[in-house]
Amino acid sequence: MAKYPRFNKLSIKEKENLLVDFCQALAALKTPQEVAEFLKDLLGPAELEMLAKRLQVAKYLLKGWTYSEIKELLKVSFSTIARVNFWLQVSGKGYRLVAERTKEPKPPSQFSLDMKALKRAYARYFWPELLFEEIMKELGRRRKEKILKILHQAEDKKEMLAELNQYLREVYSSKRSRS
Repeated sequence: MAKYPRFNKLSIKEKENLLVDFCQALAALKTPQEVAEFLKDLLGPAELEMLAKRLQVAKYLLKGWTYSEIKELLKVSFSTIARVNFWLQVSGKGYRLVAERTKEPKPPSQFSLDMKALKRAYARYFWPELLFEEIMKELGRRRKEKILKILHQAEDKKEMLAELNQYLREVYSSKRSRS
């Protein structure tokens, strides 16, 4: 869970500037890999999972799923689902925007299924298109693998932070013993 300082020393203007800069940084990212790199550096594994689950909860609520179905599938509490649902009811513009832009592809129509069968049956007539489709599938798989590889590196972050804290404790204790 995120920790918040008891005494916030920034002015309202400084906070606003920080948030604007943060939003501009997010908007500057162009590819899913860039976003994954940034999120890996910014958040820990538990925070990444929490944010991903909240987004998925919103998508399922927008599709009309019940709280029980969502709770069972995503292993989240009813209060988490209720909070996301509350924001969807109050505003939810961000959730809706992301849900709309990341919709699953529609199932193919009967005609496209027949075209696939036709392409397979007469592959040598459709080879350029079939080759292009295979290349695109492979690129999609590789892109997903790259994103997952980046995000899995966030698991190492916890160990690295523990080592850094240990090192800082040692440095601090050696400085205290000298004084």
